[in-house]
Amino acid sequence: MKLNIFKTKYKFVYTNRGEVARRVVSTSRRSFYAVFAVIVAFFLISPLVKSADPIVINSCLELQSISAIENLDKEYVLGQSIDCSETKNWNPIEFTDPQEYYGFEPIGTSDNPFTGKFDGAGHAISGLYINRIDTEGVGLFGYVSSAQITDLNLNIDSIVGDIGVGALIGYADTNTTVSKVHITGGPLASFAMWPSYGSYTGGLVGELDGEIENSTSAVDVFAHGINTGGLAGKLKGHITGSSATGNVTVVEIGDSFYISQLNNNNQFEEKYKHHYSTTYKPANFEFSPNGGNLT
Repeated sequence: MKLNIFKTKYKFVYTNRGEVARRVVSTSRRSFYAVFAVIVAFFLISPLVKSADPIVINSCLELQSISAIENLDKEYVLGQSIDCSETKNWNPIEFTDPQEYYGFEPIGTSDNPFTGKFDGAGHAISGLYINRIDTEGVGLFGYVSSAQITDLNLNIDSIVGDIGVGALIGYADTNTTVSKVHITGGPLASFAMWPSYGSYTGGLVGELDGEIENSTSAVDVFAHGINTGGLAGKLKGHITGSSATGNVTVVEIGDSFYISQLNNNNQFEEKYKHHYSTTYKPANFEFSPNGGNLT
C-alpha cells in the first residue's frame, strides 16, 4: 500500500489516497450542513422580524415622537382616538405679543421623509394645530416617501404653511398610498412667498405621487398661488372613490393661476383662471383633464 505524506500545520500525516478522499468528503459535508443550517435559520427568522407588531400611539406626544429621525421608517397604529388640541400651545414663537405658537411639528422633512406605515385603525386625531407660515411641507406629515397611511379620521383646528400644505400630507412622492382618510375642521391655508411657482396646497394632500383611495376632505382651503385644490393641490397618480366638499379660495399676486379640483364627472382636473381671487365649490366646475385621473 502506497502512503502519501501530508504536511499539516502541526505535523506530518501518513495516509493513503482513499483516506484522503474520505476526509475531503467528510469535510465538504460538514461545510454543506453548516451553510444549509444558516440558510434555513435565515428564512425561519426573517418573517418573524418583518412581522413585528406596529408601535401603538395613544397620545399626541407619542404622535409627535414619530418625527425623530430614528422613528421615520417604522410602522404605527393608533390605539385610541387622541385629542391634540394642546398643540395650540406648543412651541412658542419668540417676540410675539400676545404670545403665538408654532404648534405641532410636521412629521418628516425633505431630507428625512416618513417612509413607514401609519394605521389609524378607524380612530380620530382631533384639534391638530400647525402655524408655520415660513415652512414648506406642512401637515400632520410634512414629507413622506413610499409611505402607507390608512383608516384615519383627522380633525384639524387650523393649519397654515408656506407651500406644500395639506391636512394629512404636505408633500408625498414615490408611490405613497392614502386610503380611507377623512379630513374635517379647518381652515387650511398656504401663504406662498412666490405664488407664481405654485402653492401645492390641498385639503387632504398638497402634492402626491401615488394613490388616494376612498378618502374625503371637508375643510376650507385658502391659498396664494397656483396648484390649489379641495382634495389635492397637485397629483401624479390615481384617485379612487374620493371627494372634496370644502370651499377653495385662491388669491394670486398676478393675473392668472391654476386650480385643481374634482368636477361633476369625478375627474381630477385643473383650470386656468384669469382673476385675482376666486372662491368656488368643487361641484361647480367643468374642466379639461390634466395630470392624474380618478375612477
